[in-house]
Amino acid sequence: MNYGYAGTKELNEALVSRFLVIDMPAQTEESLEFIFPPDVPEYKKKNARTQFIGVFLDLQLKATNSEISTKPLDLRGLLAAMKIVETGLSPRKAVTMGVVNKTFDIFEKEIVEDIVKTRIPADWTRDDVYER
Repeated sequence: MNYGYAGTKELNEALVSRFLVIDMPAQTEESLEFIFPPDVPEYKKKNARTQFIGVFLDLQLKATNSEISTKPLDLRGLLAAMKIVETGLSPRKAVTMGVVNKTFDIFEKEIVEDIVKTRIPADWTRDDVYER
């Protein structure tokens, strides 16, 4: 049950036998390109999409290498950050809210912030992410 989350535990054998188990592989650039299509919610600029995808892949690599926990590896949070950028919040602030702030360990937070800083320039605005 959602390993790594607080309050979860192993399911007993009788309960597990009633379900199909889906083993989710690590995401690839190709699978993320599918999840971040260029026309949803509008046409995203290719460079911005590439950088947002890069944030996720960089975090995934750090989590795989046990350099960070999986808490900041939050695809839903990253997608939410992209949506909030459309309303006018700066991309860096949006990713900070949607991804960086998912961790409370100060050292882990620094690592995640460094990844975001290398991918999402501080001076980016909505117009750097979305066409229109």
